[in-house]
Amino acid sequence: MTTETEEKALRYRRAQSVSKAEEITEQEKKVRKLQLDKPIHTPRDSLFSWSSEFNDFTGLVNWGFLMLSVGGVRLGLENFLKYGFRVNPLEWIVVLTGYNEGDQSQYPSVILIVFSIVPIVLSLLIEKGIAVDLIPNKFGVILQVTHLLLMVLLPIAVLHYRGNDFSFVGITSVCMLYLVIFLKLWSYTQTNYWCRLGLKKKYSDSKLRRQSLSAPNWNKLVSAEQEQSKEDLINDTPAAARLTKYPDNLNLKDLFYFMLAPTLCYELNFPRTARIRKRFVIKRVLELFFGINLALALFQQWMIPTITNSVETFTKMDPIRITERLLKLAV
Repeated sequence: MTTETEEKALRYRRAQSVSKAEEITEQEKKVRKLQLDKPIHTPRDSLFSWSSEFNDFTGLVNWGFLMLSVGGVRLGLENFLKYGFRVNPLEWIVVLTGYNEGDQSQYPSVILIVFSIVPIVLSLLIEKGIAVDLIPNKFGVILQVTHLLLMVLLPIAVLHYRGNDFSFVGITSVCMLYLVIFLKLWSYTQTNYWCRLGLKKKYSDSKLRRQSLSAPNWNKLVSAEQEQSKEDLINDTPAAARLTKYPDNLNLKDLFYFMLAPTLCYELNFPRTARIRKRFVIKRVLELFFGINLALALFQQWMIPTITNSVETFTKMDPIRITERLLKLAV
């Protein structure tokens, strides 16, 4: 009993001391405000301590970007003073085309790029042959797969036999182009195959409806009728009249539109806006043009000299200098 009384008295004294301390602090604050020096400071934790609850680091972020910008400008000036102005757009044309790379003055990369139109047209001809039953479906699929595999192996075979006639950048660009065409044509072939299967299924359903209403076929007939009614409702809409259907999509215009579209997945009807936004197109074209040229200029001005000067360092296998060169390339 005595212990409980002492604890209550202790709590009461503590509560009184806290309230008394707050009263003293408030009185001191009021007295300080009446001073002639117009005090503005208040007691608070240091901003460098975790208990300050400071979370606005905008100034530090701006300072970091400023230091990075100043460092980048310094490195740019150092590079310009050391190597001079090295940007030359004509050199990229020579590098991409592979001109004067081999024994003969030819343009092997350009020839392969132009030749890439041939497998595209061949793929379209095979699909049209399958659509008009000129080529059997299974044989057509095998023919398409073989054709696509040969197409993607073509630049590798040419590089193997005529590798000295190509520049590194030129053959890399050609291989990337043929790989993209391979993926696009594979999607094109697969989508047309799905369309043929869908038409075949629709034909079998319509054939089923013409059969007698026997008991074993009754459930299939009901489901086929329901699906047909849904398709009729969809096809009667004005929007459906503007959509392209298989095999009307098998033409050069549709295929080359897909080849130029920024996607690897083919569709019979790509989503389009109601009109061509000319300002948007011009803006994107200019951004693409200046972005590519900026990347090529930085590559010529910055990376090529650094890589050229790093050959001797990597030959000597000096770890400190190798690290310095790698860091310079990274920055």
